[in-house]
Amino acid sequence: MGKYLIGYFTLLLLRFSPGCSGGEVQADHACPTGWDNHLTRCYWYLDTQKVSWDRANEDCQDIGGYLYVPSSDVEGIFVQQALEKRDSFASISEGIWIGCDDKKDEGTIICHEEGGDTGYRHWAFEEPNDSWNLIWGEDCIAVYTDRPNNSVVPLWNDKACNDVWYHAVCERSATNLYTMTRKFQMPSDTTTGGTARVIPDYCLVKQPDLKPKGTQTASLIRCAASCANDSECEAFNFFRKLQRNSTTTRKLKGTCQKLTFTTKNIESGFVMTPIDGCNYYELDCRV
Repeated sequence: MGKYLIGYFTLLLLRFSPGCSGGEVQADHACPTGWDNHLTRCYWYLDTQKVSWDRANEDCQDIGGYLYVPSSDVEGIFVQQALEKRDSFASISEGIWIGCDDKKDEGTIICHEEGGDTGYRHWAFEEPNDSWNLIWGEDCIAVYTDRPNNSVVPLWNDKACNDVWYHAVCERSATNLYTMTRKFQMPSDTTTGGTARVIPDYCLVKQPDLKPKGTQTASLIRCAASCANDSECEAFNFFRKLQRNSTTTRKLKGTCQKLTFTTKNIESGFVMTPIDGCNYYELDCRV
């Protein structure tokens, strides 16, 4: 076993064919259970009741997010379409609260976004005007779609913060799974001399079956991220077969086996053994 532990190469999770120059990498992202995922963002729909702006903001913070702020036309359209599929929201034309207001300085709209205000705005005609509610003013922002006038991108409108006419959407960053997987390394071998050589197609499995056993996982990235999010996981096996026919090769879903030990404190009955299509990774404590 010792020869597999002498050196390590960082797990990169990007494998290009010889001659390829690579290109821009789109990182894999994931959201907590129940949150809707779009690109690098996660969304939670507060559709139980209509609430004031302050209540909506507090409810989002209570679940680890913040009140949704549209940062582009594309994002606004995505959330709009997601809401239109939910019967509990009735119609986005009624409006939803977003995380923008001018409470501190009338006329200076501040959007409370993770990473700072992007400056994106998409106001309805003659808005903001602070003119509808003469008693309370209009210091909080809601968005809605104007279907009669063929509005595709939700329009912004300032409203009284204590209005209870709107639902809300919460937002948070998605977890970058690619970044998390860099915590892991594949064992390598230097016993033959020279530069360390990564040892592929080896897994740490239990005798006598000598087969990785775990849950089905779509990708190596998600297997590594699952281990990284598990406080007891120290290493994992990822096994995936290729389905070949006369013209094509198709990747099947992989098997992800999380381990609570490594080759340094190996559990009785386990052994590192060659298995075609299976690779073993363990947490790099130096990261």
